[in-house]
Amino acid sequence: MQSQSQLQRGSAIILVATVLCAPCAAQLGLGLSPMRTEVRFEGNLPRSGVLMLTNESAEKVRVRAELLDFNLDEDANPQFGRAIEKESEYSCRRMLALNPMEFEVEPGASARVRYTLRPPASEEPRGYHCAAGFTTLPVLSQSTGIGLNMAVRVVAAFYATQGTPAVEAEIAGVHLKSGSVSKDGGLSAVVALRNHANVHFRPAGNLQLLSADGKLMEDLAIPPVPVLPNRTQLVPVRLTKALAPGNYKLRVRLDLGMRAVQQATADVVITEEPASNNIARNQ
Repeated sequence: MQSQSQLQRGSAIILVATVLCAPCAAQLGLGLSPMRTEVRFEGNLPRSGVLMLTNESAEKVRVRAELLDFNLDEDANPQFGRAIEKESEYSCRRMLALNPMEFEVEPGASARVRYTLRPPASEEPRGYHCAAGFTTLPVLSQSTGIGLNMAVRVVAAFYATQGTPAVEAEIAGVHLKSGSVSKDGGLSAVVALRNHANVHFRPAGNLQLLSADGKLMEDLAIPPVPVLPNRTQLVPVRLTKALAPGNYKLRVRLDLGMRAVQQATADVVITEEPASNNIARNQ
């Protein structure tokens, strides 16, 4: 077996937290590394590696692991579930094994969780995705006698590829999102990416905001979010400038993994309305 290198490190995100008492003396926290792992199967050999889970709280925690599916919502935020039917064709959840599945971690200490991804029965070139979730179990406050039920979950995403499937993708459009005025007055531009392939890809490139006379007003990097197989994914990009009513142009240039840069443009109009209700209209 081969160990997968760590592709991403970072503090884990608290995804679930339910507090049934106040005040709560102890704060729970978990760190996880890596939070994203990508593997490519070679023949019928499984791929293995280690996730490091760190107890960032001042008390011992008990942790339970679970195997999850995930997809992305229209804002490109991951949504996790124990079984997501529409992701079943591309799920690696049944290919993934974790050991141990339940364990305790001392304050400030780390636990090693070994993962193994077994290749699918089919040798068809394609991609799969799934996740491993780690959730703290409820604890009882001994100092006050008040019941405390807090759950903290951190999640590691897995992307597994069988063979070398070709990326087939295109920019399906770009527009300003209506009613998405930020605190500083900016709007969100939205890039629609259509993935025609059985494997995910990550866009690389930029989005530009131009004035009616072609003057460059903003040049923003496109977030490298995964565009999962066979779907259209919306990728929002927050503009930082407040826009007065008038005509503007959006221009996006992206490398979608096909050795060529694609470009799309859109003319947009900001209507004469209060800032809190500005509506962008695309032409």
